[in-house]
Amino acid sequence: MWEQVWKNAEGEEKTFYQGLIQAAAALLHVQRGNSVGAISVYLKSRPQLDPVPAVWMGVELGRLRYELRSTLMRYGPLLSLVLEFPCRRRLNEPARSERLLNVAG
Repeated sequence: MWEQVWKNAEGEEKTFYQGLIQAAAALLHVQRGNSVGAISVYLKSRPQLDPVPAVWMGVELGRLRYELRSTLMRYGPLLSLVLEFPCRRRLNEPARSERLLNVAG
């Protein structure tokens, strides 16, 4: 059902639904004990959901983001390290190492 809604949506609404579907898939992976799948899909959902306001289309996304992140923190320090860095896809800027190479080069 959600996939059909996502396919028919446009613009920000389409991005929102895509992120919501990915967040749900990440939680399904958690339930099934698939930590790699959970982290992978969660990281794909971030560029879709992070720019959206805390409450949008009646969904408390701020709380969803917090709860999802808290749930995935059980997978350890590597995830916490990954979460500390901004999503480059959303920010559309080179990584720090890439910027340093450009300055040095």
